[in-house]
Amino acid sequence: MQKTLYYVVLIFLFVFGVEKANAFSVTLQVIDKTANLKSSLASDQTHIDNNIYAWVGTKSGVAVYTGDWWYPMYNGEAGRPNGLLIKTANSYTWRVTFDLAPGDYKWNPGIKSWGWLPINTTIFQYTAGAADSPDINFTVNADGTTSGTTTLAITDSPMTKLTLQVDMSHQVVSASGVYVSGTFNNWTLSADKMTDLTGNGIYTVTLNVAQNSVPYQYIFVNGTTWDKAEVVFGPCEFSLNRLAIVSSTNVTMPVVAFGYCSAQPAEISDKKIACIGNSITAGAGLQNAYLESWPIQLRTLLGAGYYSENLGVSGTTMMKTGDSPWWNQHQYSATLNLKPDEILISLGTNDSKTYQWNAVNFKRDYLALIDSFSKISSHPKFHILTSAKAYSAIYSINDSTILNGIIPILKEISSERKIPIIDTYSATLNMSSYFPDGVHPNAAGAQIFATHVADVLKIKKPVIGISQNVNPNSFAAYQWYRNGVLLVGKTDQTLVAETSGIYQVSVRLSLNTNDLLFADEFSVDLVSLKQSSVTLGVNSDLTAINEISKSKINIHVLNDHIIVHSVDGISNVDIYNSNGSLVQSVNTAPKTDQILSVQNYPSGVYALLINKTKSVKFIL
Repeated sequence: MQKTLYYVVLIFLFVFGVEKANAFSVTLQVIDKTANLKSSLASDQTHIDNNIYAWVGTKSGVAVYTGDWWYPMYNGEAGRPNGLLIKTANSYTWRVTFDLAPGDYKWNPGIKSWGWLPINTTIFQYTAGAADSPDINFTVNADGTTSGTTTLAITDSPMTKLTLQVDMSHQVVSASGVYVSGTFNNWTLSADKMTDLTGNGIYTVTLNVAQNSVPYQYIFVNGTTWDKAEVVFGPCEFSLNRLAIVSSTNVTMPVVAFGYCSAQPAEISDKKIACIGNSITAGAGLQNAYLESWPIQLRTLLGAGYYSENLGVSGTTMMKTGDSPWWNQHQYSATLNLKPDEILISLGTNDSKTYQWNAVNFKRDYLALIDSFSKISSHPKFHILTSAKAYSAIYSINDSTILNGIIPILKEISSERKIPIIDTYSATLNMSSYFPDGVHPNAAGAQIFATHVADVLKIKKPVIGISQNVNPNSFAAYQWYRNGVLLVGKTDQTLVAETSGIYQVSVRLSLNTNDLLFADEFSVDLVSLKQSSVTLGVNSDLTAINEISKSKINIHVLNDHIIVHSVDGISNVDIYNSNGSLVQSVNTAPKTDQILSVQNYPSGVYALLINKTKSVKFIL
């Protein structure tokens, strides 16, 4: 009996001893001892006691808590494990405790009220080395001790002066005054009032702020309510906020006009591209999202003449039924104000979460967003971006849903609305090393993402014309449409059009990706052409169709203009569209070349009438 009991005890100790030896209690904490307790925003009652969270995982990117991508460092969060907030008169200590097996780990605490940014990439100072940013490393040793950084101490830094100036002379100044709100005052609206010292409409304020290499974010407010805050686009801002770097010496920012980056109210003249998305677009996890997020890298890749705006918001969904719809963010109204020429939509990753995915809602709301922005006065063109490859489910992101649910719907939308697709899923395959947490790219991964987007945007769209000679195959695959309806089986580079109508074609850029471009609509009027059929080609030798000899009229048809060469007897040139309407009339001088611009003409068949009698048909 004693021997049996002895073995039972041994088995008990062995089983539970091994289990205990393989898991040790580890507490991670953020201690805020700043004068104003920066981790808790007294001005924002929703974030006094629930502001700090953390992601904790192995060095290889496996999350410790698999329920979702963030873990509260406070208690009372519905549906999530409890952390612990300890408050005293002089400090806030935010804690989270895990049972961890020996091994190497990393953690990344963040602050919700500042856009879910990692604490160690905001203005907070901390004890971990800069080399750890944005993830902080620690190790659980075999004996249960820890090495590395498990505690961040938020302290007040050396202070310096930041002077801000805004020209309000082109504004009706609110009776409440002009204010500045930003990360230096916890985004309070009425803490820092500005003063017009000279009566010239230029308001200034000088603030004592902590020195930091990470830019402060701020905006000017004409009054004391958020609806009076400026909306500014341009190189001076990121994510709709102005930026100022205060590293060591006093800084005076130049005078800027309210709502603009320059001293004078000047609209952006470059081609404007709105980049709509979630945390991958916003740049979550990047050490310097102001420079490294893919929409900002896109500016450089596209070069002069282009301006891309980062309108990404972390955690957002396309679905209005999602837990954080992009629709509800102020980036929605900012897109309207930007009046973009192009809109790139990169939403869907968060929609893939198992607990909220709904295919019907996703497609409905995607189409609704396109319809909503189609009403913008700039008449923007759209590009659909697929979600990037997800290498981990740690944030409840479901890669299978992305691949088998979301991407097929995006293809449907592309076909129905004739909207190009940029396939960033294929572009990010086999690149797990560029996605440290399995979902968010690092700076190199964001560059790959941006490069693929830029490469597709730079490709000249396919051109449909009545084909004379077919050039070598330019694209990997084709799909023809007539009057908006897919022509089943019509997948060649050329199409014999035996019916008048509006024709269009999509081209697939590579068999290895789903990148798709669409040609502009092309009108075919067989009656006007006096033919029973015509052969349409894509990027073929598209020449003018002449009813009389070219040698007698001598014209040259180019993409955006027509040259009527000097020929005796030419005094008048008219251009008619396929409906018989006069669209341009020019009187010419004999023996003088005449250039007629057709840059803004829709694609189609036109007739060029010489001296009201002789005609030449041409294709645009």
